[in-house]
Amino acid sequence: MHPQSTTSRQQFVALCACGCGQPTRLAPYSDKEKGWTRNQPLQFLSHHHTRNKFNRRWNGGRYQTAQGYVWVKQPGHPLADSRGYVAEHRLVAEAMLGRPLCDDEIVHHRDHNTSNNAPDNLEVLTRSEHPHRHAGLRWSRSHDTCVDCGTAERQHEAYGRCKTCYQRWRYQQDADYRERKLASQRRPLSQAGVAI
Repeated sequence: MHPQSTTSRQQFVALCACGCGQPTRLAPYSDKEKGWTRNQPLQFLSHHHTRNKFNRRWNGGRYQTAQGYVWVKQPGHPLADSRGYVAEHRLVAEAMLGRPLCDDEIVHHRDHNTSNNAPDNLEVLTRSEHPHRHAGLRWSRSHDTCVDCGTAERQHEAYGRCKTCYQRWRYQQDADYRERKLASQRRPLSQAGVAI
């Protein structure tokens, strides 16, 4: 059965079943695979059968990013992206506050589980306050202390090393590189002119 129909210029035209409200065209030929009957209105406009709930991958307007954030389909929302999705934690925070979030407000997950969007797990912070909530977690992403000196007093620089140890390590790396380069230039050559 086709959706609600309307008559236009002596042609029987149905409205697209995706809900867009646009009239469909008449089928130019019969095709059992597509479910078309010649001169009968099509169920969908071109590519509208893959929209929203008609798409085989549709999961109710929700998806989760690799970082664990849940996004919800809310096309009219001011924070919606170009596809009409809004981060769920921001929607929950707005409902808790009873007002839209300001541009400088961040929603912090207290248990650091980004998919847990329960109201008691969310906290609205300013952009300047938010980094301080994460500062005490770990010295670096993968280390609690410097791998060379074992301190957590100095700031992390790179490769699990504090700033002082990183500079020392980097200088040693550069010295080793220079030594290898000089050694390769001093190799004796064989009679064929190839280094041995």
